[in-house]
Amino acid sequence: MSTSGSRLVRIGAVYLLALMVVGAHLFVVMGHQHEDWLVRSYRNRWAFKDIPSVRGSLHDRNGTVLASDEPTFELECVYERFRLRHPVGAAVHGATLATRLSGGEVRFSYFGSALGPAAAARLLLSVPVGVLLHGDLPKDERRALQSTAMTLVCAVTEQNRNEVRKALLVTARVDPDCALGNALPGHDLEAMMRRFTSVQGRLVALDRELQRADATRRGEPSSIRDLDEEELGDSDGSARSTRSGLLQRLDQFRVDCLDQRRTQRKLPDGTDRMGELLERMARPIARELPFELAAAVRVAATDQPGLLLEPALRRVHPNELPPTLQQILGSVKALDQSPGPSGYLEARVDDALEDGLDALVPEDLTPLPGYQKSLEQEATRSYTQVLRTRERRGTSGIEAMLDDALRGTPGLRLVEHDAAAREQMLWSSLRVLPGSPVTLSIDLDLQRLLDTEIERAVVHWRQVAQERGTNPERIDVAMVLADANSGDVLALAGAPHKVGDTPIVPPVLSWRGNGALGSIVKPLFLLEQLVSTRQGLPHADLAALEPCGQKYRGKDGRIYRCDHAHWAKGTDPVDALAESCNTFFFQVAEALGEPGLRRALWRFGMLPAGIGGGDGRFQPRVAELPLSIAPAPRWAEEHQWIQMRGIGYSLAANPLSVVRCYAALATGVLPTLGLRAGERRPGYALFASEDELAIVRAGLRQCVESGTADKIEGLLPFAVRGKTGTAEIVLDGKDANNAWFAGYLPGTSASGVQLAFCAVVYAVPDRVHGADAAGLLCADVLAAMAANARLHTSYLPGSSTPGEERR
Repeated sequence: MSTSGSRLVRIGAVYLLALMVVGAHLFVVMGHQHEDWLVRSYRNRWAFKDIPSVRGSLHDRNGTVLASDEPTFELECVYERFRLRHPVGAAVHGATLATRLSGGEVRFSYFGSALGPAAAARLLLSVPVGVLLHGDLPKDERRALQSTAMTLVCAVTEQNRNEVRKALLVTARVDPDCALGNALPGHDLEAMMRRFTSVQGRLVALDRELQRADATRRGEPSSIRDLDEEELGDSDGSARSTRSGLLQRLDQFRVDCLDQRRTQRKLPDGTDRMGELLERMARPIARELPFELAAAVRVAATDQPGLLLEPALRRVHPNELPPTLQQILGSVKALDQSPGPSGYLEARVDDALEDGLDALVPEDLTPLPGYQKSLEQEATRSYTQVLRTRERRGTSGIEAMLDDALRGTPGLRLVEHDAAAREQMLWSSLRVLPGSPVTLSIDLDLQRLLDTEIERAVVHWRQVAQERGTNPERIDVAMVLADANSGDVLALAGAPHKVGDTPIVPPVLSWRGNGALGSIVKPLFLLEQLVSTRQGLPHADLAALEPCGQKYRGKDGRIYRCDHAHWAKGTDPVDALAESCNTFFFQVAEALGEPGLRRALWRFGMLPAGIGGGDGRFQPRVAELPLSIAPAPRWAEEHQWIQMRGIGYSLAANPLSVVRCYAALATGVLPTLGLRAGERRPGYALFASEDELAIVRAGLRQCVESGTADKIEGLLPFAVRGKTGTAEIVLDGKDANNAWFAGYLPGTSASGVQLAFCAVVYAVPDRVHGADAAGLLCADVLAAMAANARLHTSYLPGSSTPGEERR
């Protein structure tokens, strides 16, 4: 065979061998690896897209919006992309990895100077090219180090990765000890560092703008100083604990242990199931970005790889919302900020599975059963991620208690997309459900009026306390207005809202220290005396009562005092109630005994147990308010003497519980209070006759006309039926009083509302009584309502209703 022929045979053999190798490879790929490549193709073809839900709005009883969602933007970070593609992230991780491979790991940070991004970039750019490309390093670690170095060099030289790689290979052959920063023609280490400083400066500037936006949103001073390198933190990271923002979040997103880099979910058997890589999750950095900042971030998106700007929703309220209403409405937070009680997220996912999440992947989507199952699991993971990072829940107040109605349900779509991630087809979807709007019983105008009057009252009585040498900081003022017929709470307000700089529960919902009610419970005990007389239960013989001589010797031999000597009036139930005669109620309490007093309180929903028990009349809180901020009434053992218990010295409750009692006296039915307008709530009979109620009502009328509240002339034009209460307490070693007034209007307004109310000024100086403080506040509120045409029509009777005749 000729030389040319032998050469052709050898070339043909080589080509034949190469063809056989390619054929064998294709056979393996199309045969044994067919399913693996098909799965990879499917993963590049299908994706799950979330649809966040809009939270239901809150309205006042007239339709005015109190809280609603509005569109905004939030900045998220996919940390894996940030550390791989952002030059700052690449520098920090690359330098940390380089020191680890050298045997002395140093953890660089996004803060500080000694161990900050600039120091990390300088160290990484100082690595010899030969070590980087051909060093005796483990394969995976060398590849990761090369990736970070390429990202950094490309960013500071504005060249693509192919150009940089070619230049580095050339330098590695010629001078393997050359530092990476000097390995590219036309570039040196210091020039690269100057460009890196510029890149880092843009990231720091973004951090600064995000902090300013957050301060503005929170109502804090927005004049944040420019932060120089030293202010970003020392090498020990001391500044990290005092700053918050983009750089701190980036440091928090870093994970070094593989087990920490995945989400976990507790399975029913108690084991943990590993979930998605945290680095691949879009995690929020900043929320509620103003449009101008969001637009700037969008324009500069290519300059900050790994940071994503996403549309979002935020909870907004009207301007100048009354302070008490701001507090009781509560707050809304994302689940990743406030994850909720144990099992909350899992329960939401289970609800979605019941609603069809498990059927989101069509059965005929893929012929591979294993991948079908994998997609179904991916749907659950995607939905969980949507809940964790995009959904919000009410965390306090009304928003928390009505969360089930308000929160809505996010949706999820299974879409087919092309190589550019453009959606081409919708395969299936889980329907997004917006939250339901809720109308509250609160009247915003009435709430504003009440908050204004409360603020005036607290300023006045604190000034009085200051002048009389008592502690003005302990003065709390509160009042509630409700519809006696429906139980709708129309307005409730309390002040102050803070002690120093610390927010406190509004005094209308709770009390500080001794919250004794005092004499405003006397109508409850009088009604019990009358009912017990009719039913043959232990009761006082009114004909045999001892007249009030200001001092009364109880059956236990102790001397008890009344404020005045009422004489014969102290034996008449109407006069005794109007004059608030303690001697009368000492004797009634002795006769009723502890069971009778408890029976009276149970009758008006103040105790959880009593005659009949378990019929639900005890209302520990208004359903829309957490028990933690609106505690239930407390019948304590503070006073062992039955006589003092009979004038209210063992009972503490908030004005909501008290106004419920007076609403019952007005209508004969104990209502269930609520904050949802139009809601049907149960009412409970008092088991008292009209004649018995008429006697109590006559005493309440006479209290205003000629009794303990007769000096408050502002109550007379409204024909108020009410009762004063002055509970003596000791504050800081000095005598003080809780001043109460509670009552109702005997007629109904044009809209069918019968107004009931209760006011209290806690810890006023000694000799300030219920009428002086709380009674005057009620008169001022009623006068202000009468001056407002709409409020007058809505809540005040058009004309005086004749008072009940004295019985």
